[in-house]
Amino acid sequence: MPSKCQESRPMSTSPDSTTLAVLVRQDLAMSPGKTAAQVAHAAVGCSLKARKQALALFERWRSEHGRIVVLGVEGLEDLDAHRQEAKEHQLVHHAVTD
Repeated sequence: MPSKCQESRPMSTSPDSTTLAVLVRQDLAMSPGKTAAQVAHAAVGCSLKARKQALALFERWRSEHGRIVVLGVEGLEDLDAHRQEAKEHQLVHHAVTD
């Protein structure tokens, strides 16, 4: 079982905007520096995956200044529920484990 995990995925908050959402598990109690590093890894991983799998979405996200939000989730079960939802909606997503 992974000890640390973040997931990021582009999500639309409106028809005209694209946001990369990074979900961070709050139950891991990572230091601020470790959290920042994991968030960066997740954002880079997801954006690279989007560039390969959904180029138009990636280019739109970049043209809109690459907005990123970081959101907390309670734990692995909550993160897995969001990951499943991303799969069901065919959203680009990427998990980071440590």
